[in-house]
Amino acid sequence: EQATERVLARLSEEAASVPAAVAARLGAEAEEALHAAFAGTLLPGYQRASTQMFEQLHAAFTSGTERVTSALSAEVSPVATQLAATAEPLASIEARLGQLLADVQAAASSAAAASTAAEEAAQSAAAAAASAAAAS
Repeated sequence: EQATERVLARLSEEAASVPAAVAARLGAEAEEALHAAFAGTLLPGYQRASTQMFEQLHAAFTSGTERVTSALSAEVSPVATQLAATAEPLASIEARLGQLLADVQAAASSAAAASTAAEEAAQSAAAAAASAAAAS
């Protein structure tokens, strides 16, 4: 009976270590299988899907940008044409205003000179009248 108990105890110990040994062995193999499946199947598929997604995003963004640019160009082009058409008349008006300013400044200068000459003539006339009155 003791021999049977010893055999049973030994078998129990060995049986208890079997799940750990199987788990260790299968764990490494399962990890390798998972790594191989991930590297061989999942990553390339994810890369293809990501590449396609980014290509689609790029195409949509480029197309949208071109539509907006085209619409803005259609709106801005007539305004740019109108601005270009007003540039020449504005330059002509600016030149005419410059000439008018020069004419006004020249007239003001002439008026100031005439005023000074009139004052001097009036003073000379008053001095001459005073001199004639003193002589009489």
